[in-house]
Amino acid sequence: MRTPIVIFICGVALGCGAGDGSAKPPPDDAGQGADVPQPPADAAAMQPTDAAPSDAGWPRPDVWQPMSDGGPLGTVLQLAVGSTHACALESGGRLACWGLNQYGQVTPPAGTYSYVAAGDYYTCAIRNDGTVACWGGIVAAATAIPPPPGSFQQLSARGAAAGDPPPHGGGIQPGGAVVCWGDNTYGESTPPAGMFTQVSAGSLHTCGVKSDGSIACWGNDMYGQTDAPSGTFTAVAAGQEQTCAIETGGAVVCWGTDTDGDTMAPAGTFAHLVAGPGFTCGIETDGTIACWGDTSLGEAVPPTGTFSQISINDLNGCGLRNDGRIVCWSYGTQPLYGSFSSISAGDYGENGCALAPDGSVQCWGVTGSPSGKLVQESTGEGYACGVAADGTGACWGKASATPSPAMAPPGQYLQMSAGDAHACGMRADGSVACWGEDDYADTEPPAESFALIRAGYVQSCGITASKAVLCWGDPHWGTPPAGSFQDVSVGFLFECALATDGTATCWGDQQGWVTAASGTWIQIAAGGTFGCGLRADGTIACWGGDWTTDPTPAGSFVQISTGNDFACALSAEGKVTCWGRYACQPL
Repeated sequence: MRTPIVIFICGVALGCGAGDGSAKPPPDDAGQGADVPQPPADAAAMQPTDAAPSDAGWPRPDVWQPMSDGGPLGTVLQLAVGSTHACALESGGRLACWGLNQYGQVTPPAGTYSYVAAGDYYTCAIRNDGTVACWGGIVAAATAIPPPPGSFQQLSARGAAAGDPPPHGGGIQPGGAVVCWGDNTYGESTPPAGMFTQVSAGSLHTCGVKSDGSIACWGNDMYGQTDAPSGTFTAVAAGQEQTCAIETGGAVVCWGTDTDGDTMAPAGTFAHLVAGPGFTCGIETDGTIACWGDTSLGEAVPPTGTFSQISINDLNGCGLRNDGRIVCWSYGTQPLYGSFSSISAGDYGENGCALAPDGSVQCWGVTGSPSGKLVQESTGEGYACGVAADGTGACWGKASATPSPAMAPPGQYLQMSAGDAHACGMRADGSVACWGEDDYADTEPPAESFALIRAGYVQSCGITASKAVLCWGDPHWGTPPAGSFQDVSVGFLFECALATDGTATCWGDQQGWVTAASGTWIQIAAGGTFGCGLRADGTIACWGGDWTTDPTPAGSFVQISTGNDFACALSAEGKVTCWGRYACQPL
């Protein structure tokens, strides 16, 4: 039996509103994503394309949000991935960052840059004048920030805002000397004398390639991770308890712990190498990515294709494909390219999907993807479900519940809605089928004809053919009101319904958030302890909760999507804006 818990998360999450992206969309899901059926379009049947990782370590406490840009990125020269954020350095020196921003790690100071490095919750970059700027989670840590003055030509950063491992970093100065800063408990910030061409900061140790090609390592050596072999090398990558390096001939050698095959580098020749906690990845000379080490959560299972850049950290990896697009895997955030007609928020917040006008879908934090174009989709906790133009439906990704809701039953559907631990599909005759976890009769919809459905946390609701609200699942959140309604939104502790006259009514946990703001709306969205409404003029108003001092964004929007403690909106141009507590920042 699951016990409901309020989870404070970032991105679009518990009780997410969505629309079809039109100028005045039909009211849509404030439960789990873009659930209004879309007009048919050419589409292939959907099938999951990647196997989901195991359930070990789920759920992840850190969450991600995609980058959404006003236009495509320029030529990307370098990627830097932290635990909950990522940055891309363009050829013109612009630094574009996205992801969780609770410490300000995705908000670089103004200016142009030549190099970027990401720690767990902070970022450092070299300005065009050679000086270093750092921002994010360790700015206030006296042992870490600011870095020493002077000019640098290469950087490496590692560690968290606080706790284990502590933050530290290092850089190469123009003359080749290594300068380190941050935590020095194990001597990881006390480099040896000599000239270096590269430095790599691991969890509790640091390594560098000297000008003669030899490798020097310093810091914690509990697992032999600083016992570098003799020889000449072109690159080194320090991980958590392992270190790997590229020999002059292109082969990779590793040393340190081998608990999960951490030091079992594959044969072949490599041009680029990066290391994370328990796994390592490299780009072979043919451009393909090879990873080895811990594969329990998919971190060492990279995408196919050819790449020129990769960066990994924690359980996240991103690579720059040779066609110029950024591709991420495991729990890495996938940047969004182009504009979208709807966004679909995941229940837990670190995942979601965006549907483009041509029916293509881009997901982040969801393992796998549909193989064809869609007419409608909805994202739950780590998985998504959708409907293709031929009416077939399928789910993909990884759900935390047992039995998994990420396995849709066969059949024809008009709409699918993915909730926290269960999902539902509406057939052409208005009947509903639900699957997944059934602790509160979540998968036992009434025998009614529905016009739309919304799957939520431990309850679901729908609008019947007679325009009544009907809910099933956990009965503790109250009884829906009588009346004529056009939409319903399922929050964490309450629900809201949009009447046919445009007014909103909320019910459930008797706190301030169940009192909807007055006025008329074209969409409503129920979050964790607050609600939001979209007016006909495209403006947004929110009520309830304890983060409402964070103002809603100005401008005109066509869709809103609420999380537990934040909200996101889609503009008429198809771009995403987020606000609220722990709100992730799109580019």
